[in-house]
Amino acid sequence: MKMALLLSCSSMLVALPQSKGHFMRTMWLAFGAVLFSLTCYRPGYCQTNVLGWGFYTTHFSPWLIILTWFISFLAMMVATPKIGWDTPQSQKTFGLCVMLITLIVSLSFMVSNLLWFYILFEGSLIPMFYLIAGWGAYQERVEASVYMMMYTVGASLPLLMIIAYHHGSLSKSTANLLPQEVTVLPSIIVCYGVLMPFLVKLPLYPFHLWLPKAHVEAPTAGSMILAGVMLKLGGFGMECSLSMFGHYFSGELWAVSSFAILGGLMSMVHCLLQVDLKAAIAYSSVAHMSLVIYGAASMNSWGMFSCSTIMISHGLTSSGLFCFVHWIYDMTGTRLLSVASGLLVSSRSLSFWALAFLSASAPTPPWLSIAGEVFTIPAMLSHESHHILLFPLAGMMFLSATFSFSLYVELFQGSSSQVLPRKDIEKIAHLSMYSHVMPLLGLMLFLDKMML
Repeated sequence: MKMALLLSCSSMLVALPQSKGHFMRTMWLAFGAVLFSLTCYRPGYCQTNVLGWGFYTTHFSPWLIILTWFISFLAMMVATPKIGWDTPQSQKTFGLCVMLITLIVSLSFMVSNLLWFYILFEGSLIPMFYLIAGWGAYQERVEASVYMMMYTVGASLPLLMIIAYHHGSLSKSTANLLPQEVTVLPSIIVCYGVLMPFLVKLPLYPFHLWLPKAHVEAPTAGSMILAGVMLKLGGFGMECSLSMFGHYFSGELWAVSSFAILGGLMSMVHCLLQVDLKAAIAYSSVAHMSLVIYGAASMNSWGMFSCSTIMISHGLTSSGLFCFVHWIYDMTGTRLLSVASGLLVSSRSLSFWALAFLSASAPTPPWLSIAGEVFTIPAMLSHESHHILLFPLAGMMFLSATFSFSLYVELFQGSSSQVLPRKDIEKIAHLSMYSHVMPLLGLMLFLDKMML
């Protein structure tokens, strides 16, 4: 697996166009070197370890860090040919934004102190705000960025108050040594104060309104990083907060679990009604993230394993889908389903990648995503009060499969649309989508390393 990732990074460097400049080649080489060094870390074998200087790792942190660097690497590779070198919104500024997001999110997965985690959690919004507002394609991009900031920052203020109540001394690496003063506050206040920033970040329906708008207005790289990296901060934060505070409000988690599954079902209904490809994929992400919320809120090993696996698989699948939509738009000049149809005639190779990504999103074997969603079922069965949620879960899975395969039929069957000719996209397009698909297959061999 390590050698495959190294060869993949090397092939990306060789395949880049020759006219992009020394700066971007150096940056890509740095990304590849860091990614390879992280794969040598053997993430599946580590448990919670304090590294010193305020950093620590859990069993799952290295997997998320590798995912962060890998998705950022692919986002830069896909987006750079579309960015002018001499413009104010240059490749250097764009690369700086991507690197800042990658560095901040990576530190968030490693920092021990909860106050520093909060600072990094909110600090990652600044370069993402600039990425959407600076490189978005439509006039509403600033409004979408403001929506994202208002939702996420506003929802995180109760968590900041709880951290301040403990004078910023809470640590994720010493969760079993939490001060007992937290019991002074009502359990429901602690529950929603701690979980709300992560429920909005993932997001939980109906706090999802900022996400489709941000995806529609964001550039391709912004959508790839937002879906593949930024949403995972919410899942990781929820896991950590429940490990620290979960025993104080375990009775209130039934409401969170119910909202998550029912919200996922409603999100898939909205997904089927969308006409814009990016908006449809964004609503599909909301539905899949609802399973992450349920897995973490179930507070058992099956649920935590499901949560972790879905985060990794969704990061690769959603990023790959947005990458795929990018190349569809590059060929047809539109993201509307009513216009982009009959593509099987003009691009048979893209139909293969579409089938791969949409079957992984459904999900079906042999993709990694099937393991995460299947293990949600024993997580539900382990709670007698959660058995009723099996019905909306089955409905959500059915609608997810319906969306995936109806989208494939609508895009590649029927009358052919007017496809505009483009130059020099085939090699990079196939390379970027291949780089998403192979980890989804290869990580199925490492499921035992990802378990708790």
